[in-house]
Amino acid sequence: MKYSLFIALIIIILTSCNQNNLPQEKTTALNGIFTQKQSEAGATLYTQHCASCHGANLSGTEGGTTLTGDRFIDKWKDKTLAEFFELTKSTMPKSNPKSLDDNAYISLVSHILSANNYPVGNTELTANNPRLA
Repeated sequence: MKYSLFIALIIIILTSCNQNNLPQEKTTALNGIFTQKQSEAGATLYTQHCASCHGANLSGTEGGTTLTGDRFIDKWKDKTLAEFFELTKSTMPKSNPKSLDDNAYISLVSHILSANNYPVGNTELTANNPRLA
């Protein structure tokens, strides 16, 4: 009797647990949060709108800081992707801030992440996506 009561209790506990109650893995840029298509679109936009200041290979010039490597990663490692997106959108291109739509800025961010060897994923990143935070 005690054994069957114990088994019943275990079954109730196990069936009452669902994945929504389990801790979720923290989403970071290491989780593949943008697509290859977004990165490629961002590369084209980068050439058109960013390369003149930040350099053709994102390494920076007198007109703009580097967007790759340790210096860039160190600058942004404790900030969210949402902060990077908002700063980029509100200040770039330097001569015409906020001139692109959100999808263009997301593509640019995706290209910059890809250039820093962050992995490509299967789901598109969007401007209103909680993964930006």
